[in-house]
Amino acid sequence: MDYDMNVYKQNNKTFNNMGLEKINKEEMKYVKLHIRNAISEDITEKTRSLICTGIETIDNLIDGINEGELITICGDSVSDRDKILLSIFKNICIDNKIPSAYFSNHRSTINDINLVLASITCCSLVEWNKTSTNKEKTQTVRNSLSILAKSPAYYDNTPRKKLSNLCDEIRTLVQEEKVKVIFIDTFQGIIDDLSTNANYYSISYIAYHIKSLALELGITFIVTSMPNYQFYTREGIDGIKPQLSDLTEIGDLNSFSDVVIGLSRPDALRIYQDERGNDLRNIIEVEILLNCRGRLNSGRMSTVSNNPLKYINLNSY
Repeated sequence: MDYDMNVYKQNNKTFNNMGLEKINKEEMKYVKLHIRNAISEDITEKTRSLICTGIETIDNLIDGINEGELITICGDSVSDRDKILLSIFKNICIDNKIPSAYFSNHRSTINDINLVLASITCCSLVEWNKTSTNKEKTQTVRNSLSILAKSPAYYDNTPRKKLSNLCDEIRTLVQEEKVKVIFIDTFQGIIDDLSTNANYYSISYIAYHIKSLALELGITFIVTSMPNYQFYTREGIDGIKPQLSDLTEIGDLNSFSDVVIGLSRPDALRIYQDERGNDLRNIIEVEILLNCRGRLNSGRMSTVSNNPLKYINLNSY
């Protein structure tokens, strides 16, 4: 191939004007160091914005949560789905003092608060209910209530909240209370301003606006979702594990999610051993069905008797 020397000289002159014509090895070291530092600062900044969920198994699988993300937790009602969301809320907001808002549209406020207070006290829900009515343990109750009251937590259990009202409320919370993480239990409990029920198109519409709001305000949404009807037609230990397709027929929630976490609890459906003979009692199986930031993986964690919102990490499988 013949090269046009005039073009080469012109290009070389351009490079010379940029001051790059005579970079020796020593100078190149500084150039590389500058680039490396710039990359390091960028990575550090992104790492700094990551928030741990406080549940070791989940953090090991997704490396925490980041601003602008929509995290979806999918599972049926016996998978500990709601308690795991409440556990993450307690870990982030109450333990680590990160301003957060929790929107529940299908659970009792008293039940949720009692679970949080029992977790703060490190006792079972049954023990907490006994403690809260025991005059001799009034100080324990007061201490737990004080911790909850001093936390930057916002709780709303308005049923069938309209999307426009929810977005307005979130904007206010972000502006006035500096809220960083929004929890919604469940996603299907939100309705758009035109529909009267949660259908495919309304859920897709809501998912789009929730994700857009996360990016606009620089906040994180963590939501729970019920699987579609096909989930309930499957049988066996693999049948009870949510799949990404279990979200497709209830709207494009998976298309707008950055991470989708599938949960299952075999013993709740009377499955007490896996195919290897491992004991599955009190075991929650966690599977990353979608991860825009990295790998897909799975793990297991177990419940504990003295804390309703604590989960112990087990080895990945």
